[in-house]
Amino acid sequence: MKNILVTGATGTLGRALIKQLLKQHFQVNALSSRQNPLLPPEVKIYRGDLVTNSGLIEAVHNND
Repeated sequence: MKNILVTGATGTLGRALIKQLLKQHFQVNALSSRQNPLLPPEVKIYRGDLVTNSGLIEAVHNND
């Protein structure tokens, strides 16, 4: 199973992308600045923000 990190996972495009990736049996990880994003339970969520680069290194390294 391949891992993939989705940024912008809680937006319109991100939610649609996650849905399609899960159907194709990817292990989906998400970077989100939201406290408790509403994403499917099989998605591993990393808290972070691309504007400040917070959480990005952890999400990428744990996405191996």
